[in-house]
Amino acid sequence: MLDKHLIFSVLSSIVAKEENAEAQEMTLNLADFLRFSFEEERMLEPLGRELDGIESYIALQHSHHGDNLLCTVRSSEESRLVPAVPMMLRLLLQNAFKYGLRTSELPLRVEVNAGVQKISGLNGETDALVVSVSNTGRWIETSPGKVGAGLSVLRESLLSLFGDDATLESREEPPWVHVVVSIPVDVANRKYETVRSIR
Repeated sequence: MLDKHLIFSVLSSIVAKEENAEAQEMTLNLADFLRFSFEEERMLEPLGRELDGIESYIALQHSHHGDNLLCTVRSSEESRLVPAVPMMLRLLLQNAFKYGLRTSELPLRVEVNAGVQKISGLNGETDALVVSVSNTGRWIETSPGKVGAGLSVLRESLLSLFGDDATLESREEPPWVHVVVSIPVDVANRKYETVRSIR
């Protein structure tokens, strides 16, 4: 069994003893990231929770890569309320950092955008949560028609929760690679209410 209290106590001790401000900040970001990662995952959570949680993750990436990484996050207040797959943003960002750093000129630029948009479907127009993570570089397929492990996990989670209502698409528009997730808001809200009612 992982002793979470010990981990955070040790990290607090490191911060207290460390005189280097940059090392202190990195340790605090690591503690925040671990605290967020250790929290109980639910099947669906408002996107805002993960948007808040990935701040420390991005800060750690900045500490590690320095000026070689530029990352921005933009989200609408409306998008923060929509239920989404936990760890969705982290999986998308991991993909962007991993492959972007292999293929992009430096600095690697990563942009996260989350909003609610009108999309066309079989039943006409509907509001959808649209989350895009874009990075400079090139698209890499691990094998023909396949995507990386993180995106495969996310695609399976979306399919399991939302069926064909949710989509995960990728496209390359040099010098950018875009990975976009779309989830109809009404479908997400209904699923969220169902999940909450059986807890």
